Amino acid sequence: MSDWPTVMLVEDSAADVAALSRAFRRWHGDAHVHHVADGEAALAHFHQVHRGRARPPELVLLDLNLGRTGGLDVLAEVKGDSALRRIPIVVLTSSLAERDIAAAYGLGANAVVSKPLELPDLYRTLGRLLDFWLLEASQSRPSATGAMS
Repeated sequence: MSDWPTVMLVEDSAADVAALSRAFRRWHGDAHVHHVADGEAALAHFHQVHRGRARPPELVLLDLNLGRTGGLDVLAEVKGDSALRRIPIVVLTSSLAERDIAAAYGLGANAVVSKPLELPDLYRTLGRLLDFWLLEASQSRPSATGAMS
């Protein structure tokens, strides 16, 4: 296992998972991606994190339009939990609806980013997101105890 941070990818589209996986490998071959295909699986993992049975991801990339339990429901539960709310969640979505964007920010999303349709744009966008959230922002993110890392 590498020392690279873990990114949780909550995405139900197989095509998007494949494209994002290629983008992760281009960003850094050792990047660790934990993929879950729906909101229920994401919440199950977060419940394990809350109980101390699983390591929290350093970043979550969350699609809004998921089957069964939607992305907004996942966002609300994670950001509503004092033990989990510091985990950065970036909503990576194809929805440009203002109500979806406003709802995501209202529930505590750290950012909302439109999924680029072209692979070169996806590689560039994901690379910038990962550079910022995993290399820059993580240097000053409070730990679970509130201490600065």
